[in-house]
Amino acid sequence: MKNEVKGRGYLLLPAVIIVVSFIAVAFFINWRLEKSAETIGEVYTAAIQRNKESFFRSRFNELIEKVSLARQVAEQELKDGKQPFLFKAVLFSDPIVNHIWYSTGKDEIKHINTESRQSSESIHSVVDKKISNQLLNVIPAKGAYSELIKSSESVRWVYGVTAVNLQSGKSLVLGFEVDMRELQKYMEVADPEGQSYAFIADQDGAAIFYPDQKLIGKKVLSRQELRLVQQTSGRKILMDTVHSDFLGLPVVRKYSSFNVAGKSWVFVVDTPTLLVSDEINSISKYSAIFGLFALIVILGTGIYSQRKWLKEFELRRRAEDEQQTLLIEKQKLLLTSEKQQKENALLQLDKLKQKINPHFLFNSLGSLSVLIAREPETAKTFVMKLSKVYRYVLNEFPDSLSTVQAEIDFAEQYTFLLRVRFGEALQVLHVHIDTGHLQCRLPSMAIQTAVENAVKHNVVSKEQPLTIVVRSEGRFIVVENNLQARSTPVDSGGYGLNYIQSIYAHYKIAGFAHGQERNSYICYFPVV
Repeated sequence: MKNEVKGRGYLLLPAVIIVVSFIAVAFFINWRLEKSAETIGEVYTAAIQRNKESFFRSRFNELIEKVSLARQVAEQELKDGKQPFLFKAVLFSDPIVNHIWYSTGKDEIKHINTESRQSSESIHSVVDKKISNQLLNVIPAKGAYSELIKSSESVRWVYGVTAVNLQSGKSLVLGFEVDMRELQKYMEVADPEGQSYAFIADQDGAAIFYPDQKLIGKKVLSRQELRLVQQTSGRKILMDTVHSDFLGLPVVRKYSSFNVAGKSWVFVVDTPTLLVSDEINSISKYSAIFGLFALIVILGTGIYSQRKWLKEFELRRRAEDEQQTLLIEKQKLLLTSEKQQKENALLQLDKLKQKINPHFLFNSLGSLSVLIAREPETAKTFVMKLSKVYRYVLNEFPDSLSTVQAEIDFAEQYTFLLRVRFGEALQVLHVHIDTGHLQCRLPSMAIQTAVENAVKHNVVSKEQPLTIVVRSEGRFIVVENNLQARSTPVDSGGYGLNYIQSIYAHYKIAGFAHGQERNSYICYFPVV
């Protein structure tokens, strides 16, 4: 528990340092982002204003180019000796142009014709005799005419050029007049930059194009603003925030010179500061959200790491405890193993003592004495068999295993000694072993133990002969005898079968079994 508390304290300090450092970095990054956002806002505003100005310039240039194209068409018609006509369609092809004017002549323009896009529309043209006289000045030079005609009702822009046939001396003056209020309506719909508004003023500061049509023709720029535009010699100026009378809001105002057909106007674009503020606030908001998310991630990672560390610490502690327990268990197993080895050694010693016990030896010597007198040749064979039996018994088996062939030979020699003693009461050992089993192995003296137990625990007489059969059956060597138990059971201690069982257990071989089956007693020895 002390180690666990110490571990938590050890992780707490780095976590606090990381959080404090992150908060400091987050404040610094947020400050830098605000500065960058201001710069981005200025660039964003400049881009909006630049697009607005580009749109207006291109639209006015399209009008002028449309008139130039109409002049080229008219000159070609004059050159071909035709009455100019197609130039009208060229002028009316521009949706802004609703009124056109034209006049033909050689030296003087006496009458100006006007036409409207709608023939039924009543025409209120501002092109009068005064303008006709002014147009005479542009005919010889094939120049252009541009004039703003102001009235109490509106402001109209009159623009025209001259088409001349040098061979015939004929000329055609053509152009258009645009009501600036109509132009304002058109531009409101066609302008792609709806986030700001623009207006145009003449050199006196009077509006000739303004979103609030009531202010067209009225002064909208101060002398200071006009002077500032003149001092820059046409360079673009981005002023500080000013108050817009049209929106009633602070705006970022940009001025530039606007030259159209030789007329120098002032072009102004106003962008509400709310757009810039919204962009800055949006960036600040997202940066704050990102910082909060990153802080949560760091804290979550720290908490997860701490819990994982504590879990691993607990697992290591348990592993050490288990290792210590396993060490103790290992020591216990070693002691148990040594005890079992000792018990096995004693078991084998008891088995050896049993095999060479004086009772068997005395019985064998008694049988030998009878044979010497009656059957000398058989006595010699008996002695040789007896010596081989004891030689096999006293032989050392390092792995406690012997081949099936060796076990069969040993069992036959042992059975020979028993038949000398019991005669016809013990039937000859019947052996039916598969040739494939002969080189397999069995616990040493396994078959002899089964034969000895059969003789020891059953009646062996001429009236009740004992028959023992050894055969192969699957993966087993089977020893079977007919069951005719003694009236007084013999207590042998079971050392022989226990010894065999321990050998099979040592090699982890299952299947060893023995017991009564119907009128027989059967032992099953798995081959190794």
